[in-house]
Amino acid sequence: MIHPSELTVTPLHAAEHPLWADFLAKAGNGAIFHDLNFLAYHPPDRYNFNHLLIRHNKQIIALLPGGLLKEDGKLLFSSPLGASFGGLVLAPSPSADLVRACVIAVQDYVCNAGWSGIDMILPPPYYSSPPNQVVDFSLYINGFTLYKQWLCHGIQLTGGDILHRLHKKQACGVRAAIRMGIKFIESGKENLAHFIELFNETYQRHGVSPTHSETEIADLMQRFPERIRLHLAFFEDHPVAGVLLFHVTKQVAYTFYICRNQAYAKYYGTSALFTDIVCRLSATGFTHVDLGPSASKMNFNYGVAKYKE
Repeated sequence: MIHPSELTVTPLHAAEHPLWADFLAKAGNGAIFHDLNFLAYHPPDRYNFNHLLIRHNKQIIALLPGGLLKEDGKLLFSSPLGASFGGLVLAPSPSADLVRACVIAVQDYVCNAGWSGIDMILPPPYYSSPPNQVVDFSLYINGFTLYKQWLCHGIQLTGGDILHRLHKKQACGVRAAIRMGIKFIESGKENLAHFIELFNETYQRHGVSPTHSETEIADLMQRFPERIRLHLAFFEDHPVAGVLLFHVTKQVAYTFYICRNQAYAKYYGTSALFTDIVCRLSATGFTHVDLGPSASKMNFNYGVAKYKE
């Protein structure tokens, strides 16, 4: 049994970046959102990063990406900052005993630092390999409370023909789109202009601001050319649907932006594009496509939920 007093928690220093990268590459729940190169796309003055390393007998056993936010005049440690989710990053199949010790050690560190508390956003269980909820459980038994929950939609990739899993109307529309000549491509930033055309049309139509600017999307694609990919559907020479897809882990892809040209809605471009995405990912070992959060207690968007269903 590991006692929390046997663990040391220290802030990450620049000289330790290679150690972070090495542990992340072997972790059972490591993701692109924990990668220091990903987090570095933010301007230096946007966040107060203070990533933590947890060691046992001088060996790194866990990472905790995150940093400090001001809340009611006090400092709160938040994981993540500048990413979709954070939480403890651990070796594959971590023991409940070890994770519990890590949680307590982090709590002690935060208390000794005089910070007001800890806030974490965790991913769905299928982001861990093998899937588990040991971090969730360890947080719960050590005093953490759930204050926000998202409704997240995803697609489990089982191989075979995706069309039989669609609603009848959608399946008929996809078959019709393919007969009419809808074409699909996967690419890097060389086709970013086509995606941005759809991106701008979609967000102007909905009257909301996207998470990233065009410049930030281009920067992220430059940083991760093999892990951040564009998927586009074309009718003749016109882009009709597009998805910015993050290969978040080796098994899970995340649809960060789902865009379409409303003028071509009759071609079922988005549904047709997803059949192509699912087939491509299934053939390369992915197990899930995360469609992202759709609703919460504070904002239940029935239209978004229905669209993803």
